[in-house]
Amino acid sequence: MSHTQPVAEPAAPAERPGPYGLVAPFVTTLALGLALTTAGRLALLALFRDRLGSPAEWPTLFAMGLRFDVLLLSYLLLPAWLLACLAPGRWESGLKAALRGYLLVLLGVMTLLECATWPSLTEYGSRPEALFLEYLKHGGQVAALIFSGFWRETLVATVAIFAVLWFAHRQLRRATARPWPHWRTKLVLFPVGLALLLLGARSSFSHRPANLSTAAFSQNHFHNELALNSTYTLLYAVYRRTHETDTAHDYGKLPLARIMELTRRGTTVPAAAYRPLPDGKEATLHRQEPRAVRAGPPPNVVVILLESLGAEYTGWLGGTRLTPNFDRLAGESLAFERLFSTGTRTARGIEAVVAGFFPTPARAVLKLGKAQRNFFTAADLFRREGYSTHFVYGGEANFDEMKAFFVGNGVERVWDQPVLQKPGQAVGVWGIHDEELFLEADALFRRQGDKPFFAVMLSTSNHSPYDYPDGKITPDPAFPAASPENAIKFTDYALGRFFEKARTAPYFQNTIFVVVADHGTRVSGDQLIPLYKFHIPALIYGPPDLVPRQKVRALASQVDLMPTVLGLTGRAWTHPMMGRDLLDPAAGDPADPRRGRALLQYETHFGYWKDEDIVILRPGLAPAQFRVETTEQTGRDRFQLKAETADPALVEEALAHSLLPGHLYGERLYRLE
Repeated sequence: MSHTQPVAEPAAPAERPGPYGLVAPFVTTLALGLALTTAGRLALLALFRDRLGSPAEWPTLFAMGLRFDVLLLSYLLLPAWLLACLAPGRWESGLKAALRGYLLVLLGVMTLLECATWPSLTEYGSRPEALFLEYLKHGGQVAALIFSGFWRETLVATVAIFAVLWFAHRQLRRATARPWPHWRTKLVLFPVGLALLLLGARSSFSHRPANLSTAAFSQNHFHNELALNSTYTLLYAVYRRTHETDTAHDYGKLPLARIMELTRRGTTVPAAAYRPLPDGKEATLHRQEPRAVRAGPPPNVVVILLESLGAEYTGWLGGTRLTPNFDRLAGESLAFERLFSTGTRTARGIEAVVAGFFPTPARAVLKLGKAQRNFFTAADLFRREGYSTHFVYGGEANFDEMKAFFVGNGVERVWDQPVLQKPGQAVGVWGIHDEELFLEADALFRRQGDKPFFAVMLSTSNHSPYDYPDGKITPDPAFPAASPENAIKFTDYALGRFFEKARTAPYFQNTIFVVVADHGTRVSGDQLIPLYKFHIPALIYGPPDLVPRQKVRALASQVDLMPTVLGLTGRAWTHPMMGRDLLDPAAGDPADPRRGRALLQYETHFGYWKDEDIVILRPGLAPAQFRVETTEQTGRDRFQLKAETADPALVEEALAHSLLPGHLYGERLYRLE
């Protein structure tokens, strides 16, 4: 009986080294990265379809998006290509493992940031950029915010990241399984790959490489945001920090003498009122004379900054009637109907209202090193005149570096959550709720006795995730309970309680109150600067002998509030603020809505709005000018922009106002001594 021996199958021939083995992981990553960002762009188109403009721009949007995706991936793949081509062949095994790890991390981070775009566009109208970096400093608050206000987005992001990493790991293992070519082949491939990656990273044949401004192809801001990708915008924000005070790098240059001439011309300050600093340097220091001398003790000044309260939510400005107490107060105050915030962050609002400082494309001065000491604030001005000075905040004052800025510049006492919170007291994600905070402030002011005081109060409740204590208000059924609308109702309730108590206190009869939003809510829109989101409520309130009952319909800015307050005190003051006293006859008719001035900073866009025209400066692009037409509608249709030919004189004036704050900060000239 014969036995058949099994026939051995021939061994598979070993895969020969070839060019594709080296190129495969890079091509795979490029394909996965482009698929990821394109899918993200499509998802955003679906999620934010109400903000989209003409579909005719969509092909350009996706073409521009592809360009920036290739640009980003070329930059990120370049160091890996250099190492893979130039490292000795004996390192191949370790390099492959390291390359897989690097490419997986790259794709994971890109996925995370694309997922973060959803809440970022919802809250701030932009992809993750400098603000994303700022929030990373405050891990505890961010974690609480994420799990209470963005748990759905967090769940989607977690699933997406794991799915992308699982799929990418499989593809990259396959792509790195092939052997790399011999060194002679690498020498041929190296310059070819290097040239392609450098060209992709530069993304331009002109003398300037592509940058953030290249994507500004549309008058619809949202289209410009979608044309980018979030990893690029975040990395560009990191890069911009090296130029954070160089406004001329973004917008252009002017001689210093011309900057000073044009900005001084825009104020209500007579030329003779300007004076040099004590060390002889020329800046903006000047003497503001009283419109009428007032007898009696110096008045107290209280600034109440209301978190994220846009004009569209206040009834007295034609918005949703969520603020009955604020509306009632406006009828008894010096009320500003056309006042605009300088930016979209609390730090920017503090910078404008408390320091009177013009906005810049840099971070707000609260966060900048040269502003931590001997930088002008109203707190320091009043402290020098014998006032006690206070900052009252429901959260932790180190957020946004507020505490260091205030303590270094005139605030004697900081009253924040660690100081004010009582055992068993209900608190929200951002700290003590507004009602308790305002009542604590009232108690503080009562304790001041006859000594004059200056205080800044900052509310917290109207901030995502919009938590507030139960039983205080009846939530509006038209909105989710945890919504900006109901949080605003609670803040308005707290404001009403505060003034109900304050009117019974002795200090009330000699106090000027400034009530103003720090900025609007969820900035978005198809304009280069969505003006309706910068329109905020503001009023100055106090006894009739201190504050007139009057409506100011002229265009105004947050930087005008403190000079107007100083004008009400009946005393002379010396300070460097370049805002205008809006009741000074030199400011024009306060009832004329066609006159006035506002300065607005929206990411890298600086807006100079004078009378009925606005000039918008953008990095690397020609200035754009529009006629602003105000309609009777509310919301995004309130202010219509009609493109017009740029007026060189107005453009020069806008440029001067954008350059002034950088000069004052950089040379340490915004001070009293």
